[in-house]
Amino acid sequence: MTHPGRVRAIGRSPHPDVHLAAIPIGDHPWPARLTPTPLPAQPTPLFGRDETIADLIVLAGTGDARLITLVGPGGVGKTRLCVAVAGQLIDSFRDGVAFIDLTTVRDADLVPSAIARGLGLREAAASTSEDQIHVALRSAEILLVLDNLEQVAAASASIARLLETCSGVVIIASSRQALRVRWEHVREVSPLPLPDIAGETVDAIDASPATRLFVSRARALSGEYPINAADVRDIAAICARVDGLPLAIELAAAHTRVLTPRQILDRMEPLLDFLSDGTADQPDRHRTMRATLDWSYDLLGEDERRVFRRLGLVYEFDLATAEALCADDRGVPSTVASLVGKALLRRERTARGVRFAMLAPVREYAHALLVAAGERNILLDRLVNTFVAVADEADAALRGEAQSEWSARLERDLPNIRVALAWAAERPDPTDGLRIASGLWRFWEVRGHVREGRSWLERLRTRGRANSWSIAGRSAFALGHLAFLQGDYTAARAHHEEGLRHRMENGDSTHAAESLNGLGLVATYTEEMARARQLFEDAAALNRASENRAGEALNINNLGRVAFFEGRLDDARLLQEWSVATRRELGDLWGQALSQADLGDVLVGQGWIEEAEDALRESLAIWHRQENHWGVAYALEGLAGVALARNDARRALTLTGAAAAIRARLEEPPSPPRGRAIERVAQRANALLASADATEALRAGQVMTIDAATEFAERIVAPSGRGAPDGGPLSDREIEVARLVTRGLTNRQIGEELVISERTADAHVARIFRKIGVNSRAQLVAWTLRRGLA
Repeated sequence: MTHPGRVRAIGRSPHPDVHLAAIPIGDHPWPARLTPTPLPAQPTPLFGRDETIADLIVLAGTGDARLITLVGPGGVGKTRLCVAVAGQLIDSFRDGVAFIDLTTVRDADLVPSAIARGLGLREAAASTSEDQIHVALRSAEILLVLDNLEQVAAASASIARLLETCSGVVIIASSRQALRVRWEHVREVSPLPLPDIAGETVDAIDASPATRLFVSRARALSGEYPINAADVRDIAAICARVDGLPLAIELAAAHTRVLTPRQILDRMEPLLDFLSDGTADQPDRHRTMRATLDWSYDLLGEDERRVFRRLGLVYEFDLATAEALCADDRGVPSTVASLVGKALLRRERTARGVRFAMLAPVREYAHALLVAAGERNILLDRLVNTFVAVADEADAALRGEAQSEWSARLERDLPNIRVALAWAAERPDPTDGLRIASGLWRFWEVRGHVREGRSWLERLRTRGRANSWSIAGRSAFALGHLAFLQGDYTAARAHHEEGLRHRMENGDSTHAAESLNGLGLVATYTEEMARARQLFEDAAALNRASENRAGEALNINNLGRVAFFEGRLDDARLLQEWSVATRRELGDLWGQALSQADLGDVLVGQGWIEEAEDALRESLAIWHRQENHWGVAYALEGLAGVALARNDARRALTLTGAAAAIRARLEEPPSPPRGRAIERVAQRANALLASADATEALRAGQVMTIDAATEFAERIVAPSGRGAPDGGPLSDREIEVARLVTRGLTNRQIGEELVISERTADAHVARIFRKIGVNSRAQLVAWTLRRGLA
């Protein structure tokens, strides 16, 4: 192999007097020299591929890989990438680079002939094209670019023989599927990365590869094409709508001849019909997005086609969902793997397993095929059944140790849940839809989807009542709780009373306690404290009788809140400490965080500021890790009180502003008594600052992201001028454990993170407690943060 630096131009011998010898075979001699087909010129710049090109140049140019297959969906830019890499490597191969376009070749047996033509070899009657190539390239040092191999992937054996026979040949191939030979190094070509429209500046969005590609094509078609900040965000949204697929971005940009970016964004439905304005010199398969996908679909077997179109019903999904939708198909895992291999599905490994998805244009194409096949309604019924089972399991899982994992899983499945609920809402019997929407009530709350959850429940109830008293009771409770979170206390009370009737009439005391607790919350927020206390006590008695410790801990937490609002701080502290301990023991992180935040408020009232901060900071860590935005706001409000108690008025106002902004986005106001307490903190902080400073501090919090607000709050106890992190008496492993406790992990989760047993994690935490002289995780969190270890 000739290494980079040796010069060779396409079609020339390295020296004027040296050429490949003519070798007579059969009736026709070989040509005196190779005359490779040159690389095609490219009419537009390539964006966002510099790092990939550099990696491929090293891989191919040094001989580390002899066959590199670039795989990816149609329109992702595989050919452009092949050409760009080969162009950089022309001088690295003594006999140059040859570009072999296999687009029109549909028979794998004809691939050797196409390669021979691309090398400028004439056919010989007495030998096969494969033999001719082997003889011609046996001593050659050449880079072959084989473009569009997917429809002739069966030629892989022939390609492997070429590499085995001709040691100086390197091949870069583009394909929608891997060749699966031992020589092969597969590199997936992904769509262009998308900017974070909400979190990045206009300049950063404008500099993203996807945005630059759109603007470049628009200016090529429309001249100067000036854009403003609003246009930049609209262009980024257009690129996101097509999942960063370069061909789709170019087809969308073609509409800039008559439409603004906002008008394009508003007209992108149906997507495939919109992406149909390619240039006349593009290959037929790239003139429309539909033609590109037709090309891929035509290469599938019948089983692959059926599974492909069925999976077009959903967005992102796991293998279990795929198998549920394709219940009458055999070998779904292998078919899904095949579709991944042919770049029609994307695979992502997550902490919770493997997920699959289609790019937006691909999914719309598959969905259209599903409708045309008359299978959509059957598949929708299967999807509803799938999420009925998921919701039933989630109703319990979202209350236990796995609530973080379940919450994240449901968030990823939310687009599919919406599809299932929309179909369930069209059925005459709303029971399945109510079962899904009500089973997810805690998910709607924890992830900030309260308005959506309530809307689904109300829509489904207009179809009629559930045919099951248990689902009728659960849906009434869920609707009552979501209305309560939105501050609609009249509706909340009515729904909870309805749910209580269903449950009491059918002897369901455990869930009757749940409805009583809901009514108690309404009474608390409407400041009927005596009624609230009685309702919580009644609920606690029912839960105690049925040995429902989690339910009882919730009731005690709420009784502690009533005591706090009534000014009975000692009672409130005892109740909240019991609730915290019980919920921690049960692994109820959501409940533990709530009880700790409420305990923090009590401790501030008692003047135990450091202890209050410890409790609130651990609460914040748990809620932030769970992505519970309401909980983050709740903890920030408590920490604002801590800051004010330390006379840090500026920090108190910033935390208050951050919490208020989160609540405004969620449309979940605080209770009237809590709202008054928050207002008192703000008023006292304002009085300690000049007006302009107070406004600036409040505004600083209002514009913070949730991550930024959490990070800001976590710095509250850090003394100025703090030195290097100091682990004190702890070993490196113990410091690592302390950091994980600070992140809100349970001992079981610490064990999983460090690949140790839960018992070993228990021992580490106990030893840390002894070494640093603390007796609670909250105190450990505070110690860790003060030392700068987190």
